[in-house]
Amino acid sequence: VVKVLNSTTFTQNLQSKAFGSMSQVNLPVSNLISNVVLVMKMQNEGAGDGRLVAGQYLPEGWGFDAIDYCEYTYGTSTTLRVTGDQMRVWSLSQCESGEKQKGILRLAGREFNSDATTGEYLAMVNLPLPHSNVNSKKVIPYDLSLLSNKPSSIRIRFKYGPEWITSGGTGTVPVRAVAFNEVYVAFEQSYLADGPSDSIQSLVAVGGGAKYDYPFMYPQSFVSDQFQGKADKADKVQLQLDNFLPGSVQSIDMWLERITSDGPVEVDGSNLMSNSKQNKSWYVPMSNIEILYGGQSIYRSDDALQEIFTLSNYPTSGSFDVKVPPFNATGDTTAADLVPRVSQYSHVQLSQYNEQFLNLIQTGAMLNNSSVTLRFTTPALRDIRLANATAIDAQPIYRLHCNYNYQCSLRSAEGETSILFVRPEMIMANV
Repeated sequence: VVKVLNSTTFTQNLQSKAFGSMSQVNLPVSNLISNVVLVMKMQNEGAGDGRLVAGQYLPEGWGFDAIDYCEYTYGTSTTLRVTGDQMRVWSLSQCESGEKQKGILRLAGREFNSDATTGEYLAMVNLPLPHSNVNSKKVIPYDLSLLSNKPSSIRIRFKYGPEWITSGGTGTVPVRAVAFNEVYVAFEQSYLADGPSDSIQSLVAVGGGAKYDYPFMYPQSFVSDQFQGKADKADKVQLQLDNFLPGSVQSIDMWLERITSDGPVEVDGSNLMSNSKQNKSWYVPMSNIEILYGGQSIYRSDDALQEIFTLSNYPTSGSFDVKVPPFNATGDTTAADLVPRVSQYSHVQLSQYNEQFLNLIQTGAMLNNSSVTLRFTTPALRDIRLANATAIDAQPIYRLHCNYNYQCSLRSAEGETSILFVRPEMIMANV
């Protein structure tokens, strides 16, 4: 048994604090690594670049909204990407309890409104890397010495301020903040108790003759074109799911982004949700979900049965509480103005769930492009009326987001490192 000693956290500042910028941080070349956390700081006092002002609104969990995407590369491996929206759903789906879900959202940034107290606003997001996630049953830390001192990196790109700091109306309150006050990445590290002698690096190096597979899950992103909602079970929304990787899909998480408040986009853009202070993490529920593969139904959930299926089979549900400002709010947004709502994503399991092995040792599904059809309904108009908005006369425009959750392996052999979307029976250590 390899013994490890815990170490203090290692931190590395990003190259740029500016919104819209991209920065790269390199992984330590040795030691064991587990959680990697992105820390972002803003404030609503003083005159710095990270100053929030009255009239603006940030929902709880705004750290996810600030991230455009994160990319990572290990030695000679291919590069994988995860967006901020994906991180929110991925993190919540990995929690073991509803209380932990609330804690993850709170730590990802406390809400900012016009009643906010003066001080610092801190957001912490656990980056979804092979060795880093919020589930306490993660596998052992990853031994970075297996990369044979080849550079490995994480690249983080932030959104521009107007994309996630909402100002209300058509921009009556300008976005003053242009950068974070401080932003850095924290690495949770451990050391091998006996130093390099405990590492298997020599066995997977050139001439070592062995390979080591480190199992993990990767949420690949799929975003549909815009479409108009349908609430009739006899006339469902029908979309084709595409862009599958040649690998083993364990499950799919799906959520709806609402594009308009009412019907198709108006010429002046007045009904666009992006012109409002609406909470970007208010995901509209899906119902009557059906997935067909090659014309054959492989998943069906009438009405909202997927909600109770998820809650019956997993530690947490696919819903979480959010607060939503009035649609036409243009001035200050106080706590009294916020309307409580329920945000929801839908989880579809395509393989046998096994919590003991962190969902990794099981049979997944190989899905071909142009073969997967998704059917579902959106809420009735009475269920999606926005606070302070006029009555809704037509179904809004939506966009579907999916996480295709793949079983993967970070493989080290002959001094090279690769990421494989392999079948589960190949996910095992050879040494």
